[in-house]
Formats: sequence, structure tokens, C-alpha cells
Amino acid sequence: SCSIELDPNIQDNLLTSGVKCSDGSDGGVTAIFERELQNDESLTINLTKDLNEDGVFDEDPFAEFDGLTSSDFEGTSYTIENQLKSGDYQMEWGLSSNNNFVWSEEPVEFYIPEPQPITFNLNKIEPTCSGIPDGEITVANLNGGNGDYAFDWKRNGESFALPEGST
Repeated sequence: SCSIELDPNIQDNLLTSGVKCSDGSDGGVTAIFERELQNDESLTINLTKDLNEDGVFDEDPFAEFDGLTSSDFEGTSYTIENQLKSGDYQMEWGLSSNNNFVWSEEPVEFYIPEPQPITFNLNKIEPTCSGIPDGEITVANLNGGNGDYAFDWKRNGESFALPEGST
């Protein structure tokens, strides 16, 4: 065949994975095409990004994946992993077969989401006297991020375990 399109029978034929941290660049996208590539075919995928967040996509590709063959795919799916920042993108692709090259009819748009930046408040109660463990530090109003929170307590730059009974 002289062209290839995203699979029209699959509603979510373009699946995105968001970045894990605010301002990260580990997002991705999977495109599910209507058929597998044949042995004599290769695919070029170009991504352009709306860098200014103004609805205008850059002319130059943000990323180009050239010379993809069936071995680069998982069946009819091609995945770009852990390479994309959050934002709006356009994807277009071209099929090369028997010295013919045909671009997709229309670029498709997709969005890579990112979590909100982590915000929190620290509330502290000073100890009444040196050596008396009646001080307190509370992390409150923790929001944003991806929900997988871990805490590493440090004193003078060195990690330490909280005293027994601490929560």
C-alpha cells in the first residue's frame, strides 16, 4: 500500500504518557497504525511542538524518527518513550515504499500532561530545651506532583532515621 494511517477502528489510537515531575522530559506517545509495515516499507515520524504555547507549531521538527522498519514496531504500534516535555505536539508521518514517499494526510495533535509542581507548608514547634525531644516539624498541605511522595530527613547534609514513634 502507498500510505498508512492511524487505526480508525481504535478510538484511542494515539496514547500519551505524561511527565512524572513538573518540568520533566520523560513523557511519551504511542501511535497505533492501521496495519503492520511490510518488509519493503519504512516510516518517518516528525514531531513539532508549540514551543510558545500560542497555538502555532514550529516549522522545524522537534524530533524526527527516520527509517523506522517493522522491527521498530510492536505489531502496529510505535512508541516514543521518555523523551518528551509537557505541551502540545503535532505528529506527521511519511511512508517510504519502492522509491515512493507519501506523507500522512493531516498531522494529528496530542498533549503531554505534567503534574502540578509540589507545594507544601512546614510547621514547626521549637523544642523547649536542648536535649528535650518535644519539638515538632509537620509537613502540611502537600499538593501536586504525582502522588508518590517520599521524605528523606537530613541533618547537616546527612540522612538520618527519625526517632522511634515519629510519624
